[in-house]
Amino acid sequence: LRTVTYVEEIKGGRGRSNVYLDEAFAFSLYKTEICDLEIKTGDPLPEEAYLKIINEILPKRARLRAMHLLAKRPYTEAKLREKLKCAGYTENAIEAALDYVKSFNYIDDLSYAKDFIEYNKGIKNKKRLISDLMQKGVDKETIYTALDEAFEDGSMDITEQGIIEKE
Repeated sequence: LRTVTYVEEIKGGRGRSNVYLDEAFAFSLYKTEICDLEIKTGDPLPEEAYLKIINEILPKRARLRAMHLLAKRPYTEAKLREKLKCAGYTENAIEAALDYVKSFNYIDDLSYAKDFIEYNKGIKNKKRLISDLMQKGVDKETIYTALDEAFEDGSMDITEQGIIEKE
């Protein structure tokens, strides 16, 4: 059984608190959830409550957070994963959120790369486009495909210029 070792209110967290199990950060919950699940420092956390948090509460909240973030602007899968991780979501909740938004094509690294290249190709050189996309977590093959489509008129031969290596 896991023991609740600490419940710490998050300053500016809109009623959320970080919950620590067995001396390690586990997740963030709202005060109402903490009360409803009867979570108290020093008490064991029943398996049923833990499973509800991990399999229901956090994945649902992560999906909503991902949708909120994507409503403001597009993200690559890697950057959305990073945002959710920084927000304190568990790996299970992050995967559920990413699967959800991918199922509706709300994140698509190839489309993101194509749009990024199209918007920036007159402003940035090709090496910079590649570098920026890699920093955003887009893999080389996806970048290569997007560049190939963006410059299908032959204005750039990315493999001959040695800018990117086809794997």
